[in-house]
Amino acid sequence: MGRAPHRPTHPIRAWLVEHGGMSPSTAKTYGNTVAKMLDEGPTPEAWLASAITRDTATRTATVYRAAVGAYFRWRTAQDTGVVLDPNADELRTYTRTLKGLRGTQKGRDRTAPTLRQYRAFVEAAAGLPPAIRVLLLLLPHTGLRVSEACALTRDNLVREGTRTKLLVRGGKGNKNRIVPLNPKALRLLNDHMSSEPPRKTEHLFWREPSPHIPDPRPIRAYEVEIALQKLRECDEGGRLDGLTPHSFRHLYATTAVRKGISLAAVQ
Repeated sequence: MGRAPHRPTHPIRAWLVEHGGMSPSTAKTYGNTVAKMLDEGPTPEAWLASAITRDTATRTATVYRAAVGAYFRWRTAQDTGVVLDPNADELRTYTRTLKGLRGTQKGRDRTAPTLRQYRAFVEAAAGLPPAIRVLLLLLPHTGLRVSEACALTRDNLVREGTRTKLLVRGGKGNKNRIVPLNPKALRLLNDHMSSEPPRKTEHLFWREPSPHIPDPRPIRAYEVEIALQKLRECDEGGRLDGLTPHSFRHLYATTAVRKGISLAAVQ
């Protein structure tokens, strides 16, 4: 079997470490993907649509999409001199278009997780890093998209009378909405915030500084998806098969309807 062709290191690799808040190993993975993309595709979008099929592993598809999004940030910085924030509206709009490209969907399961799956997940999640664990546990109680949960700050917690709710800004269609917090969700957030060490970021879910990334930064959606992917891979009984961050939105909706909330209100 012949060796893969050598590709020169793309300058995005160093840029992602310096400006993108990534570790050298992650930046290397993205840089290699970008180099492959530029070799094989007429445009990033066309390459992605052909590179990801229904048989592509979820983790690989996630890396490919994230690498194309990173290339968009790098290209914008080269063209305009502006370094987009990871949660910038322009970047989020672009990454949403990537998910809608023909051929990039894996036949997402529209079925809500079973009670057995949810209990197995709660048990397995105990071994996750605290911030990612709380973020994932919050999804079934709020119906948030994983990107929306990653972008949450303390300012998103608002009081309406005696109740605390979440103000989600810039959701699908760039619309704001209010999300009620049930007692379980509120307890998760309060416990998480009260146990946090002092930090210099407004985000609720963030990564500890490291030698490669000295400043704290918010957790990224791909990190959450990869953490859940690892849980599925380590589950020998297959109890977590098909479980994704998005499937928790279906669990939230199903639970709400069973409690008598109208479908229109859930939507």
